[in-house]
Amino acid sequence: MNVPHCTHPPLSWSKHAIERVAASATARLRGTSTAYGAVDATLVETRISGFLCALDFAVRDGSMDRFQADMAVALRQRLACGFAPRDVLVAVDEVERAVEQLIVEHEAPHAVGGPGWRMIQRTLRRAERSALVGGCHASSAATRVRLAPREREVLALLAEGMRTQDVADRLSLSPFTVRTYVERSMEKLGAATRTHAVAIAVAGGAL
Repeated sequence: MNVPHCTHPPLSWSKHAIERVAASATARLRGTSTAYGAVDATLVETRISGFLCALDFAVRDGSMDRFQADMAVALRQRLACGFAPRDVLVAVDEVERAVEQLIVEHEAPHAVGGPGWRMIQRTLRRAERSALVGGCHASSAATRVRLAPREREVLALLAEGMRTQDVADRLSLSPFTVRTYVERSMEKLGAATRTHAVAIAVAGGAL
C-alpha cells in the first residue's frame, strides 16, 4: 500500500505505539497473504505505519474524505500490481485491527465502538469498497442477481460498519440468521467475503 510518509507528527497516537502495532500487523499480514509474504517486511511495515500516521492526522484535521480517497487509490495500485481482492481485504483488516489497538491504548477499551471508532471504521471500509469496485467489474454481477429485501437490508447495515451482533440487534434477528442472509447474498453475488458482497451490491445499485 503506497501512502506518502506523514510529515505531521501524530498527536493522538505515539510514534512508538504506531511502529509497534504496524510491526505486529505486518507479521500477521505476511503470514496470511502469499502476495504480501513476498514483499519485504520492512516495506510493508513502513506502508502500514504511513497509513496509521496519515489516519491520525486526518482525524485531527477533519480531512477523512481525502484520506479515504488516497487510501482507495493506494489499494487500487496494489490490485493493479497483481494483488488479489483477498489480499486487499486482509490488509485493510490488519489496519483496522491496528487502529483498534491504538484506540484502546491511548483512550480506553470502551472507545472501540464509539462515534470516533465508527467514523474510522466506515472510512476504511468505504476505501476498501471503492478499491474493489474500481478494480473489478462488480456492477454487472449485481445486476444479474436479485437479492431478497432482507438480504439487502442486512448488507446495507454491514455497509454502515455494523458487525453481525449489531445487525442482529437492529433487526431483532439472531446472529445465526444474520450470517445466513450474508452467506446467501455472497453466494448470489459470487463474492469471496461479506465486504466483497457489499462492494458488488453497492456497485450494481442494489444498495
